[in-house]
Parts: sequence; structure tokens; C-alpha cells
Amino acid sequence: MRVQRFGAFLTGMIMPNLPAFVAWGLITSLFISVGWAPNGILGGFANADNSSWSGAATQLVQADDGTTFRQYLGLVGPMITYLLPILIAN
Repeated sequence: MRVQRFGAFLTGMIMPNLPAFVAWGLITSLFISVGWAPNGILGGFANADNSSWSGAATQLVQADDGTTFRQYLGLVGPMITYLLPILIAN
């Protein structure tokens, strides 16, 4: 009975957040560089210096040749950093 009650407690934490986890999985599978519909801006792997969207959040990264460039943050990175921990903590 205790195990069943503990399982119900864990289910009560996960079930309200399940749509957000599914949405995160779909966004990740769609927009990362090896995904179904790779998008450099939404996926976060495009060079912002070569693109026209100046209002997007960027970060400085280092290329293989040692030069630095501005890269889009995209959706996946901030979702891993902020959304998923907040959902788990909730």
C-alpha cells in the first residue's frame, strides 16, 4: 500500500508537466541541427553575423579555427537550462 501511495505521489508530480515535456521533445527533434526541420535560428546553431535577425539572443562561441562569432541561443538550450528544472522543481 505504501509503494502504491508513493507511486501515486510521483505520478501527481509528473502528469501536469507531461505536455511540456512532450513539447520540449518535439521542439528538440524538429529544430536541432540533425533534426527533421533544422533551423539555425530556432535550433541555435547558426552564425548570427551572417543572418539578418538582429533582435535574437546570441552568445559568443569559438569556431574550430579559433575565431569567435555570435551564435544564436535558439530554443533548446534555454529550455534545458530554465524550463525543465523549473518544471521538475514544481
